[in-house]
Amino acid sequence: MQSLKPSSTLSQFYEVWIEGFLGSYRVREESGIEGRRPNRWVWNYPTLPDAEKKFDQKIRYKTNLNRCSPRKYEIAVLEPGPESD
Repeated sequence: MQSLKPSSTLSQFYEVWIEGFLGSYRVREESGIEGRRPNRWVWNYPTLPDAEKKFDQKIRYKTNLNRCSPRKYEIAVLEPGPESD
């Protein structure tokens, strides 16, 4: 799981991770403000390299200091996935 910390005074969060699902892979994303219902997105991919490509794309986009959004993110936590246990 990858957590990103926004440059904002609100208690916002953004998390993205890859998980196996029925012989394929999912890239899952949750974001929002603490204490409220989160925004959730799921993208399904047949192979791990395809899922990793989407995962990397999401991280690059959110951490790009030149993106149009006034909210800028930095990597907050790098956690190992469940398969590394």
